[in-house]
Amino acid sequence: MREPAMAAVRFCRTAGLVVSAVCSLITSGSTGSAWAQPGPSAPVVPAFSLKVSPTRLVITPSQAGDPQRFQVANTGRAGVDVAVTATSLEQHPDGSLSYPPAAPYSAAHWVGMAPRHFHLAPGAARTVTVRLTIPAQPEPGEHAVALLSLVPAEQQQGHVRLNRGVAVPLLVTVPGAVSDTVTLAGLHTQGFSPGGPITLTAVVKDSGTVHHDFFAPDHNLLADAEGHAIAFPDFTVLRGSTRAVTTQWADPPPACICHITVAITRKGLPPHALQATVVRFPVYPVGGLIAALATLYLMWRFMASRFTLQRRPPRRPA
Repeated sequence: MREPAMAAVRFCRTAGLVVSAVCSLITSGSTGSAWAQPGPSAPVVPAFSLKVSPTRLVITPSQAGDPQRFQVANTGRAGVDVAVTATSLEQHPDGSLSYPPAAPYSAAHWVGMAPRHFHLAPGAARTVTVRLTIPAQPEPGEHAVALLSLVPAEQQQGHVRLNRGVAVPLLVTVPGAVSDTVTLAGLHTQGFSPGGPITLTAVVKDSGTVHHDFFAPDHNLLADAEGHAIAFPDFTVLRGSTRAVTTQWADPPPACICHITVAITRKGLPPHALQATVVRFPVYPVGGLIAALATLYLMWRFMASRFTLQRRPPRRPA
């Protein structure tokens, strides 16, 4: 009986030495890599970089006759020739904007700007003045236009030429009645969660006549998950557009039938709410625990059978 015990002791000592050696190698390797890391380098300034300020212009009916201004700054290393123009814009569900020649509720033909062409040396900035000429009988509500500051593409080989630039969305509301109405068109999440954060996507539709901002801290979109408030990131949904915004419930309980509700408040109306249900069960930890218990049981059965065989008296020869 002493030989198996001594063998087990020797095995444990050997395993301890191996683990200690591996830990020493890992520690020394991480220390060496930390000493080898270079210090922080200065940020590289790109050759082309344009910035605009402000990044959005919102004009109320009382401000429609006042001149508006935005600034274009060259933050790159090379001088650029800038051409400023106005075009229609459309918003996509992910929040990105495109600039087609025509779009619903466009104010592209209402805009006059000066200057329209100018040169910017590196580090220089120029202010552009915007004036609106609203038609006599415009469609009620808000109209949108993109003020593009473009740098024409240089002569390049081949058939592909890319214009570069930045855009300032301008949103103007004409005099008259407006409707600020947004609704939830969908609420999506996984029906089952084995662990980790729970992803939640809300689809918000603007069915009114003006845009709607969901900005923190007072007007952002919130989800109520079993009493926990989960904030969606700030976003804007333009008139006639639909936005899909995503957030995560970072620390849900390990196991639950979780009910998640998102509601949008509306003036004079009850909140518009949607609910989603997620069944959460820790499959991997429970599966690992079951596998560990099964392994221990099989080891116990194996050791018990060996002990029984060792204690069984040898058969006498016939």
